[in-house]
Amino acid sequence: MVKRFWQKLHNFLFTDTKITAFYQIFRLGSNVFISIILSKFFFQSQKLSEYETIVLTVSTYVFFWNTGFVRFFHSYFSNYHKDNRNIFISEIFKYSIMIGSITACAYIIFSWNFNFLNLFIGLKILTSVAANPIEYYWLSQKKHKKVILEILLYFSIFIVWTFYSYLYKDFVTMLIGWILLDLIKIFFFAVDIPIFVRTNFKKNFLISIIFLSIGALLSGGVEYVNFWLVKNYYSDIEFLIYRYGAREVPFSSLISFSLSATLTAQISSNSISMEKIYTKIKKLIHLTFPVTIGFLIFSKYLFQIFYGNSLINAYKVFDVFLLFNVTRVLLFDVYLLANQKHSFFLVTSMVELLIVSLVSFCGIVLQWKVEFLAFSVLIAYSVERLVILWKLRQIKIPTQSFYPWSWWSFYTFMLFFLYVGKNYLFN
Repeated sequence: MVKRFWQKLHNFLFTDTKITAFYQIFRLGSNVFISIILSKFFFQSQKLSEYETIVLTVSTYVFFWNTGFVRFFHSYFSNYHKDNRNIFISEIFKYSIMIGSITACAYIIFSWNFNFLNLFIGLKILTSVAANPIEYYWLSQKKHKKVILEILLYFSIFIVWTFYSYLYKDFVTMLIGWILLDLIKIFFFAVDIPIFVRTNFKKNFLISIIFLSIGALLSGGVEYVNFWLVKNYYSDIEFLIYRYGAREVPFSSLISFSLSATLTAQISSNSISMEKIYTKIKKLIHLTFPVTIGFLIFSKYLFQIFYGNSLINAYKVFDVFLLFNVTRVLLFDVYLLANQKHSFFLVTSMVELLIVSLVSFCGIVLQWKVEFLAFSVLIAYSVERLVILWKLRQIKIPTQSFYPWSWWSFYTFMLFFLYVGKNYLFN
């Protein structure tokens, strides 16, 4: 009886979707935890702004490659026979090192200020690009316990080292520790995989990775456009307010991303029906919207508790980003990703980037408050979902058969009603 219970609990917890979400929540959560402690107990606007600028710089150069690799992995991995999967991932790893090296060199060259700090930022970019796809490989091999152990160890050491370096050392020391953590992860991965075996890997796969990554750069990059605009045109305090408010959205986005990756792989291998997709997305909606509404109601009090009065206004940015759940759960792109329609995402991403750039530039000229700049991202994401919806209709995939529109509409109306009431009617 007890053994059966633990087996059921194991099967429930140790799934690809849940562990992927767990990894992403820990990755983002560790940075959120660090920012809360530093801003609450060691608040120095200039030093904290410098730390957040380093984190922002690394993530700006890394996020789109990692997104591209993960999307590519889920699109193609299931098509490979078991015996060839190690070769497949070893080639992915080689490409990640090559692309990471090029990206790191590009950062060092374009930083226009060669010093030790920028050198180690470049090295961190390289190791991040190389190391981040590794968890997804271990998950695909069903090594769930190994992934959980690695996540717990990695982020525990990461948090402790960051606090130590911030308080007692310098940012170069902090970056050296981060780089060593990535190298240790790569070492244990290399033990599992014959990464130096010469293979005849299809070269057009590299083109697919580049398409997906550039699409992620243009699409996900819309949020980074605002980060850098606030950094350059607003004060350190306003930068921290926008930075902390804009990244406090781990739940809905990460759960949606994890489900999207899983559905993409299942659609690609023809192992899921539209009815099951409908059920999974409906569960996603019922899970994320109530939590989002709860955050919206209590955000001001949470930010006052966590960040204090100095950065409490970050809740206003956070409230706008909570509205993003409306677009996050519109998982129309799974069919296009599963059918390798990668070049199409370049079009939608360029549209997003153009919209954000124009709206945010107008906002800076008109001297908007920082929370209003976040609306440009919401507008861009909404337009992108509409373009993908048009594409699905063009290729005759009816969204009514796999998407619960009635529940989405109900929750969307409730979320916007609460946002307007809280921030404008009863403020």
